[in-house]
Amino acid sequence: MSIIENIKDVAKVIQKVNNINLYQQILDIQANALDLVEENSKLKKTNQELQEKLKIKEGLIYKNEAYWFRTQNDEDGPFCTHCWDTKLLTVRMKQAANTGYMTCPSCKNSYYVYPEKDTFKTGVLKVITDDFR
Repeated sequence: MSIIENIKDVAKVIQKVNNINLYQQILDIQANALDLVEENSKLKKTNQELQEKLKIKEGLIYKNEAYWFRTQNDEDGPFCTHCWDTKLLTVRMKQAANTGYMTCPSCKNSYYVYPEKDTFKTGVLKVITDDFR
């Protein structure tokens, strides 16, 4: 039985006793309890979201002007630094049609991508910020 159900049961008993002041106090307690249950639910949701963001942050590395997820054997990315730094969003940058530029679909920041010397071995690209707004 939840706290709200318990308060409702007490309110029914007090209503039968016909004590208006006590009944009003129980209704106030019930309203406060409902607010606390709602706030608790919001806090649990916020806590879960923050735990997820922390897990993401622990897996991110900053390299070549972009964020990458480090996996066991590889790196996944690039992800927009502006979106993560300002909104905690991991937005994968998209390559603009054969131009060598990577663009964030969310904030529209552009990056010029060119291979490093060891790219042929690792497949890692170097990203340089190039803002074209």
